[in-house]
Amino acid sequence: MIDIAEVSIKHNLQSAATNLETATAAIIDSKFPPHIRGPLVARVTRLWALLNSTDRFKALAAMSEELVLSDMISITERPAMYALLGEAYLAAGDLDSALDAYRKGLAETARQVNPRPRAISAIDVCLSMARSGFGTDKVKPELTALLGTF
Repeated sequence: MIDIAEVSIKHNLQSAATNLETATAAIIDSKFPPHIRGPLVARVTRLWALLNSTDRFKALAAMSEELVLSDMISITERPAMYALLGEAYLAAGDLDSALDAYRKGLAETARQVNPRPRAISAIDVCLSMARSGFGTDKVKPELTALLGTF
């Protein structure tokens, strides 16, 4: 019985990897502008990390890092993109890079002039951390400083 379950799991993982490869190629080859393409790349980066595909993960993480710095990414979109990148790094087990991405997201949040988008961005980053099980206590100084801007 265990052999059948193991074969089924392997088949499902292979199917998932095939489908993810198709989706990744479509996203990379797309003509989407960076503000649409960036979050998509970050999401597939996380999925490649979950499939333990180190090579694909590293290439896509580098692409995500590049896209988040694009001039076409607005200051209100950057924090969420950094949060997605943090989730991808966490899925790959790279806690230092995840913390760095979350800190960058909060730094971008603090640069926002208007309080409402700043609050929404802060919530997005914190929700991302919560989804991933990454405690906000690791960014307490950044959150404390950010709360002082309201």
